Amino acid sequence: MITASLTAGGSRKSISSRRLNTGKVPWSKMARSLPLYAGIIGQVNCQFCTMVLQSYLPTYLKEYLKLSLNDNGIYSMLPFLSMIFSKIFFSIVADQLRKRNKLTDTQSVKLFQAIANIGAATSAFCMAKFVTCGNPQLAIVFLLTWGMSFGANASGFFTQLLLIAPRYSGLISSISTGFTYAVNGISPSIISAIIKHGAPSEWRTIWYILFGSNLFCAAFFILFASGKQQKWADAAELSRSETRTEDCQTD
Repeated sequence: MITASLTAGGSRKSISSRRLNTGKVPWSKMARSLPLYAGIIGQVNCQFCTMVLQSYLPTYLKEYLKLSLNDNGIYSMLPFLSMIFSKIFFSIVADQLRKRNKLTDTQSVKLFQAIANIGAATSAFCMAKFVTCGNPQLAIVFLLTWGMSFGANASGFFTQLLLIAPRYSGLISSISTGFTYAVNGISPSIISAIIKHGAPSEWRTIWYILFGSNLFCAAFFILFASGKQQKWADAAELSRSETRTEDCQTD
């Protein structure tokens, strides 16, 4: 009777221990997760590009395109205004495509992230190559194109980060935000080092940086992103893994 009680107690302790263990954060597996890195790179790129436009677009329009104060305000709001509507549009389209089984979750996040990054990269390249103070109206087209395509980020990396590890969504959000703050913290110093005199070549360099940043993000995301919940984020998988570890230690 005493033996049975001890056995039952030990069993309850073992079960309780395993339940607690499943709450452990799989740091090492997260550190080796390419889909996680794809999402983080997507967020860092998105915030970096947004920071550059918010901080330096008005200066570019004033010093390079020689726009009036009124036109400057209108041009500056174009990418952000169009982004509001495109985010809603792409989110609805993405949901409908998945609901009708036209796309898997992985295909969906990759497609919309590609739209965001390739569209932004194309716009940045065109801003660098074709827009001058002699044809500032062209900037309207490319800034609108930037905003309309960049809104697809919401159905790309943002959705992907929620899908790959729902149980760690808060932690992942904090990690990716931390990387974003770090990059945004050093970016103004880098950009200020490039734009010393406000020369046309200096502004073109900034647009080419945005072009390259978006192309890199698109390539990495297409290659390594996933819309599936990762094994390291699966509670059942964690429980089985830790049970095997405990059994090995017992043996």
